[in-house]
Amino acid sequence: MMEIINRLLDKLTGFYFWFALVLLIIGLAGWFLLGQTQKAEQETAKRQLKLAGLIVAVYFLGVFVYSMIFSPSYTFPEDVAGILVMQIEGDDEKNSLQHDLVSTLNTQLSREKSQQKIEVRAFDKTVTESMGLAEAHKMARKIGKDYNAKLVVWGTRAGDKKFHPRLTVVDDKPCTVIAGDGAMASQMLGDVNLPNELVDEPISLTHFISGYDFLDRKDYTSALAEFEATLKRPVADSTELNDIRFYAGTSHLLLAQSQNKDEMDRHLQLATSYYDTVSNFYNRNELSIQWAVTQNNLGITYALSPKGDRDQNLRKAIAIFDAALQIFTKKNFPLNWAGTENNLGVAYLELYTGDHDRNHQNAIAMFEAVLRVNIKKYFPIIWAIIQNNLGTAYANLSTGNRNENLQKAIAAYNAAFRIFNENDFPVAWAMTQNNLGVSYRTLRISNRGENLQKAVFAFEAALRVFNKNNFSLNSAVTQNNLSETQSLLNSAEEAWVRHYASGRFPGHDEITAMTVDEDGNVYVTGYSSNPAFGLAYLTIKYNSSGKQIWTVRYGGTGNGDDVALAIQVDASKNVYVTGKSWSGTSYDYATIKYNSAGDEQWVVRYNGPGNDDDQAKALAVDKRGNVYVTGTSPGAGTFDDYATIKYNSIGNEEWVTRYNGSRDSIDQAIALALDDSGNVYVTGVSIGAGTSGDYATIKYASSGKEKWAIRYNGSENSSNKPPSLWMDWGMSM
Repeated sequence: MMEIINRLLDKLTGFYFWFALVLLIIGLAGWFLLGQTQKAEQETAKRQLKLAGLIVAVYFLGVFVYSMIFSPSYTFPEDVAGILVMQIEGDDEKNSLQHDLVSTLNTQLSREKSQQKIEVRAFDKTVTESMGLAEAHKMARKIGKDYNAKLVVWGTRAGDKKFHPRLTVVDDKPCTVIAGDGAMASQMLGDVNLPNELVDEPISLTHFISGYDFLDRKDYTSALAEFEATLKRPVADSTELNDIRFYAGTSHLLLAQSQNKDEMDRHLQLATSYYDTVSNFYNRNELSIQWAVTQNNLGITYALSPKGDRDQNLRKAIAIFDAALQIFTKKNFPLNWAGTENNLGVAYLELYTGDHDRNHQNAIAMFEAVLRVNIKKYFPIIWAIIQNNLGTAYANLSTGNRNENLQKAIAAYNAAFRIFNENDFPVAWAMTQNNLGVSYRTLRISNRGENLQKAVFAFEAALRVFNKNNFSLNSAVTQNNLSETQSLLNSAEEAWVRHYASGRFPGHDEITAMTVDEDGNVYVTGYSSNPAFGLAYLTIKYNSSGKQIWTVRYGGTGNGDDVALAIQVDASKNVYVTGKSWSGTSYDYATIKYNSAGDEQWVVRYNGPGNDDDQAKALAVDKRGNVYVTGTSPGAGTFDDYATIKYNSIGNEEWVTRYNGSRDSIDQAIALALDDSGNVYVTGVSIGAGTSGDYATIKYASSGKEKWAIRYNGSENSSNKPPSLWMDWGMSM
C-alpha cells in the first residue's frame, strides 16, 4: 500500500498537482453538503454532487488527453536498451549539462557496433548523493524499472562542462556459471561509480554503457573489450576505476566457461587478479555489499579452476563463500544470500574428499533452504539454477533408495525447465539436459529401454548448444555421455527370461500389461486358461532377479472368460488390475486390489446402463490410493461410450462419468492420466459427425465434473486413434 501511495505522491507535480487540488476542494464541498439535514437542502446537494461528478469526469478526460498528447512517454520498448539520464545536481536552470550529456551519448553510442539499439533519454528528476548512496540508487532503480530502462545515469556537477557520474544497474540479475555438474550464480554490482567526465566527451561512460549492454546480451568478448578500453585511459585516481575492474573480471569469469582448458585457466586467472585488486579497495565495513559481491564471484573462480589441487581450490571457494555470507544474511539480502548459499552448496557438491555422502546431504540442505526463501515468482532464475543443483545432488547421493533419489533428481531437472529454455538460457538449459540424461541413463525402474532413449534425447538436445567451437569441454563430456548411452541402448544384454504355462492342454496364456516398481520388481497381468472353465485374470510378481514371488488368479462370477488388460502398482507396492469379466450375461469392468504379498483386498465390478459388454482398458492410482478406471461401456441406445470411474482406497465407488460423442456412435476410451491437482484426463477414439474416428480427450475435475472435451480430426478425415496419454511435470501416467 505504501508503495502505491508513494507512486501517487511522486506524480503530484505540475498539472497533476492542480488536478488533485481541485478534486480535493470538490470532495470537501460535497462532504459538507451531504451533512445538510433539511430535505430541500439535500435535494440541492444531490444536484451539486452530480455537477461535481461531471466536473471530475471532465478532469479525468483532460488528464487522459494531456497524458496521451502533451506528456512525453519515457517507457522504453523491449527491443531498445534504454538509458535514463537524471537531472545533474548543481546544473543550471536549463539543465544544460543533462541535455548536452544526452545528446553526446546518443551520438557516440549510435557509432558502437551493438546489434541492439541503445537510446538515451533525459528524465526530469534529480537523484542526489545527499539522500545517501543506498537510498539514491534505490530511487534510481525504481524509476528505471518504471520506464523499462537498463541503466540510470545521475551525478553531481564537478566543474565547467564536467560532472561526477554514478550509474544504477536497474536489474542486476545473476548470471549462470557451470561448475562441474552444478550451476553457480555470479552476481553484479548494481551501484557503479566512474571518474569525472566531460559531458561533451564522456568516454568512460560511453564504454561502460556499451559494455554493459554487451554483457546483458551475453556477448562477453565485446563487453570485455569495452571495459578494458576504459581501464587503459589515464585517470587521476585509479581507485575510481575499481567498479570497471569488477565488470572486466566478471567478463573474464563468464568467458571462461566456453573455452578449452588452457584458455579457461587464463580467463580465470585474469578474473581472480581483477577481483583481488578490487577486494583490497572495497572495505568490508564501509563498502560491504561491493566487497561481498566480489567475494561471491572470486569464490566461483576458485571453484572453476582447472589447474592445481582440485580439493584445495574448492576448500578456498567454501571459505570465501562463508565470508561473503557474513554480509549477505537471509534477512537483509535475500537474493544475494540465495545466490551465495547456492554456490556454497555446489562447492560441497563438487568436493569429493572427506565424507562424500555428508557433503551431498549438506548441499541438499542448502539448496532446499534457499528454495524455501527464493520463491519462483520473484527470483525465477536463481530458483531454476537451484532446482538443477538439487537434482544433481540427489542424482549423486548414494545413501537411501537409489531409484527414489534419481526420481527426485529428474523431478528437479524438469522443474528447472519451467524457467530454462533453449533460446533465453541456452547454457543453463543445455547443462540441465545433460544432467537429466545422466539420471535417466542410471535409472533402473520402469522400462530400461525407454529410460535410455530419454537419455539419448536429452544428450542430443544439450549438444545443440554445447558445440565444439564454443563449449569444447562441455561438448566433449556430453558427447561421451551420448556415446556411452547409445552403446548401452544398442547392446543391452538380456538379464533374464521367465515363462509361465498354466499346465492345461490345450491352454492359452497371454500377457496384456506389465509394470515395474521402484525396487525393480516386475508385475505382469493378462489371462490364462482356467482349469475349470474359460479364461481367468492371471497376475504374477517377479523380483528384480526374475524370481517368481507370487501368482494370483481371478475367475469372475459368471463361469466365463475374464481378461485383465491393465495393471498399476502404488508406492506401498499394492497392485491394481482391471479388465473385462464375464457376468453370465455380458462382460463387466472388474477391478481388483492386491496387497504387496498378493492377497486380494477387494474386487469391484461395473455394469453400464446398456447392460452389455463393458471393457476397462486403462487404470491409474493417485497418492492417496484412489483408483481411476476407464474403458468402453455401451449406453442406453448410444452404442459404446467412455465410462470413467473413481474408487476410493477401500474400493467404494466415488463417481462414474460417461462421454457420448457427437454422433451417438462408437466412443472407446483407451488411456487415462492424472495430474498432481487431482484432475483426470481420458482419451480415445470417437466417431464424429462425418468422420471415421477422431481423437476425443476429456479433462475431469477431482469431483468427476467435466471441465472440457476436445476432439481432433486428422487431415485425411479418416480414423484417428491416440496410442497413449502422458502428463508432464511428474504427474501420474
